[in-house]
This record gives sequence, C-alpha cells and structure tokens, in this order.
Amino acid sequence: MKKQILWLLALVGLMGSTACKKTTVLTPAEEDALIKAYIAKKGWTAQVTPEGIYYVTDVAGSGTATPALSSYVTVYYKGYRLDETVFDSNIAPKAPIEFLLRNLIKGWQIGFQKFKSGGKGKLLIPSAYAYGSSGSNGIPGYSPLVFEIELVSFK
Repeated sequence: MKKQILWLLALVGLMGSTACKKTTVLTPAEEDALIKAYIAKKGWTAQVTPEGIYYVTDVAGSGTATPALSSYVTVYYKGYRLDETVFDSNIAPKAPIEFLLRNLIKGWQIGFQKFKSGGKGKLLIPSAYAYGSSGSNGIPGYSPLVFEIELVSFK
C-alpha cells in the first residue's frame, strides 16, 4: 500500500512539473513598454508604424519600390523572443526562402513593406500582430517577437 501511495505521489509530482506553463497576459501597453525597453537596451534607433510595429533599418536597400501584399518576398530571417530565445531561423548557410507576403503574420505583412530589395533590419512585433494570445510552435501567447530580416528580393 505504501509503495502504491508513493508511486501515485511521484506520478502527480511528475505531472505537475511537466504541465504547461501559465501564459502571462500582457496588455498592448505593457507589450509596447517591453518593446521600447528592449530597443533602448540594444541602443537601436527604431521607427514605429501606426499599428505599433517597430522597425530598425540597418541597410536601406536599393530602388524606390517596396513589396505589396500580393508580392512574393525572398528573405533571410531569424526570429526570437525578447528574452532572446531563438525559435526559428533560415540565416546562412541556409538558402533564402520565398513567401507570398499576404500569407504571413500581420507583423511581417506590415513590416516588410518598410524595406526595399537588399534591405536589412529588424522588426519588433507585438503579439497581436504575431501569434496572439494562443502562441504557436513553442512561442507562448502574448509574446512580442523580434525578427532580424533581410529582404533579398520581391516580385
């Protein structure tokens, strides 16, 4: 009987330690403050869209045109959370990847339209324009995200 009780307690403890972590709910204002603090910590100069997406231009790119929602964009990117946990990347030596811009998260739809071919920079995206309250693939809900991007080309 004692062994059964100890086994049951061990199982309950194991279940509790592997349970999903509770998502911290942030207001848009709290997310904005976190993004601004991150930008300041990094010493970046950023611009902001009316939607609250911050972008940093490291390389201006060439030409005058920027992609439209109907454009196919060819990009390199590295995505991470504000704690700098990387969740995805196709940075070299991997090949750039092509996407139809309108099929991507809203933050990319808005942010990539701020860059020209050959442009490089960063997008800092509030969760409402990324993966929202539910998160995705290991990204917790209410996570503002950072993407280092290079817009190789678009058509």
